[in-house]
Amino acid sequence: MRKVLKWIGIVLGAILGLVLLVAIGVLIYSQITFKRTYAGRPLYPIVADTSPGGVARGKYLMEAVMSCDQACHSEGSAPFAGYVEDVSEGPISALFAVPNLTPDEETGLGSWTDAEIARAIREGIDKDGKALIIMPSASYHSLSDADVAAVVGYLRSLEPVRNEIPPLQVNMVAKVFMALGVSRSLPRKRCRPQARWITALTWSP
Repeated sequence: MRKVLKWIGIVLGAILGLVLLVAIGVLIYSQITFKRTYAGRPLYPIVADTSPGGVARGKYLMEAVMSCDQACHSEGSAPFAGYVEDVSEGPISALFAVPNLTPDEETGLGSWTDAEIARAIREGIDKDGKALIIMPSASYHSLSDADVAAVVGYLRSLEPVRNEIPPLQVNMVAKVFMALGVSRSLPRKRCRPQARWITALTWSP
């Protein structure tokens, strides 16, 4: 009987040890993959289409197709000037911060090149090569060069708005959900429909 109990203890200890190792591995993985950097990721040779037709096309795509004006980038009377919200649901907490897309030099896209904006749209990678979190680029990856150029042209045509947006911040539990690709719906006051998921929605290069 003692031998049986001993072996049961050994097996249970091994299982608990394995579970602990897996948990530690997931925690480490969630830290490594959060806002990962894609060094040397190439840019698209796209130039903003600022013609009247291009700007009109970009406006149509942003507002009627991509729904960016009704998703997360707008707040109040400042379209595409960014949005910030504190989020808390159970063990998950985050400072949900979405960038300013107006051509402001310091707080918006004014210092970005056309190619950098195009890459952010298609691949969810910012000007420094870091992954943009909660960015549904997979939905926009198949946009044609002409459509991306039109979107960039429309963004260039916006009135610059100085609105400094802090970096997105999430706690350890949220990072684990994102690393595992587990969809977790969070209450959004404004962000709808695609950007209300606190999960890894970046396009994986």
